[in-house]
Amino acid sequence: MPPGLTRGFAIGTVTSFVLGACRGVNTRPAAPVAAVASAVSVLVVGTWLLDVRQAIVDASEIGAAIGLVFFLKSQLCGRWPACVGAVLLTGSASAFAVYTAKAVLPPGSAPGRTPAGVLLAVVTGIAVATLAARLLTRPGGPLRPSTASLHPRESLGLPLRPVLTATCAASAAGLGGAFVGAATQGLQHGLHVGIVFALVLGPAIGLPTGLIAWLNQPGRLPSASALRTYQHDRALAWLCFAGVTTTATATQIALDGLVQSLIDRLGDSSFTAQPVHGLLFGMTIGIVVAAYNTAWPNYVLCITWFAVRRLLPWRFMRFLGLLHACEILRQEGPLYSFRAVELQNYLAATYAPARGRRIPRRRDDLPESRPGTGAPTCGRTSR
Repeated sequence: MPPGLTRGFAIGTVTSFVLGACRGVNTRPAAPVAAVASAVSVLVVGTWLLDVRQAIVDASEIGAAIGLVFFLKSQLCGRWPACVGAVLLTGSASAFAVYTAKAVLPPGSAPGRTPAGVLLAVVTGIAVATLAARLLTRPGGPLRPSTASLHPRESLGLPLRPVLTATCAASAAGLGGAFVGAATQGLQHGLHVGIVFALVLGPAIGLPTGLIAWLNQPGRLPSASALRTYQHDRALAWLCFAGVTTTATATQIALDGLVQSLIDRLGDSSFTAQPVHGLLFGMTIGIVVAAYNTAWPNYVLCITWFAVRRLLPWRFMRFLGLLHACEILRQEGPLYSFRAVELQNYLAATYAPARGRRIPRRRDDLPESRPGTGAPTCGRTSR
């Protein structure tokens, strides 16, 4: 990606995904893990592709920023004064982390990354991401599965407002990159980035995003099963990703016939717009759009977290279907409930707050039912 749409855009993309996919979730406990994981990832990839000194500086910047985004998510979703304070605090911490990392490196070997430039890039990236999240969704509200449907509904209205809102949100990312590029690389470079990523790719991405948001409104739809809801939500998530990516790539390919003459007049040769730029720009925003409109990305994160810790099976929906087939669970529309009253009472007592009881981790920890009660009897087979 061209200068202005690199580190700040990466931090802004992660911020958008966190605000979209983690609605109603307290991400503060995961802040240290997010900071370390992002810093290590940047360090490994940067050492492999670039230089270890550049990787150290970038890892300190991105790790500090992403860790604070997880820690201050409630402030980013709250009132505007708290949101502005959280953005400035994140940018200042990233700039200080870069300054510390450069001080550790040998003199004359540190990359040319000034704290002021880091502060500008991080603040711009997180500010644009927060603005886009507030325009496209309710980052402080609960997360619900998608309700998008092609069936006619009276409550939909016209798609003009959702399309305009999505276009402004998508173009804001390009404008942020243009602002940072102009401040660091010169006015002509900033105009070049703004024309390509805000003027051209912004409306191209805003159109499918707005249409998806327009269709994704509550309607009088019949109550579907849990598996059907999951499949529908997953399909829309992939549609968001594929639709935005395809539109951005196709628009970038057609860029020569749109504004190429205007770009030539700028005389900026720092980068040449290629289809790969549209592909990368569309893929990153496509993931964010999927997080805004569906619950499936959050579901994947949760299942991965619990499956790695061996608390849930990887194929959780299939596991629920098996429990329903064995008459352990009762299915009522998209909801499941336990059939056995004794099992319900036992789980309610075990997971009740402030009881201090041990959570069962194996089947033989569950109580055996008495004969004639109709409750399933747990065998002695270990997990």
